[in-house]
Amino acid sequence: MRLPAVGRLFLREETLKAGFLGLMGAGRRLEDRIAARAQEEGLTPSAALVLIAVWAEPGIDRKGLERWLARTRPTLAPLIAELTAAGLIEKRMLPSDRRRRGFHVTTAGADRAERCFAAVSHLLRQAFREEGEEAVAGFLALLKRLAP
Repeated sequence: MRLPAVGRLFLREETLKAGFLGLMGAGRRLEDRIAARAQEEGLTPSAALVLIAVWAEPGIDRKGLERWLARTRPTLAPLIAELTAAGLIEKRMLPSDRRRRGFHVTTAGADRAERCFAAVSHLLRQAFREEGEEAVAGFLALLKRLAP
């Protein structure tokens, strides 16, 4: 993909399109790598994404998973059941609100999540290192604005 010159004209349609296509392509590349590793780990790609999300954000609730993974409750329910039955995640009472429960990985779940995430962590680390602290901070701020 040819990247447009940015500078002061960073809000041009060409730049917005390049940003959109870049995010879509990067997301697909990362998901494809996770999918390949998930298969090696005996997981479906969707289950691996749920496992990584729970590992990355201990105590996340169902609604949080729905937001982060852009999945509906009927789509997530069997994945959560599969991971729970496999002993990879568990539901625990949240210390902040005893009425609510959040998901946590088990020791076995943490090991699997780390192995799945390793399929992309080196790509992210290399890109972050090459772009530098300021660019990474800007990128993470942008993602925060775009992700629900």
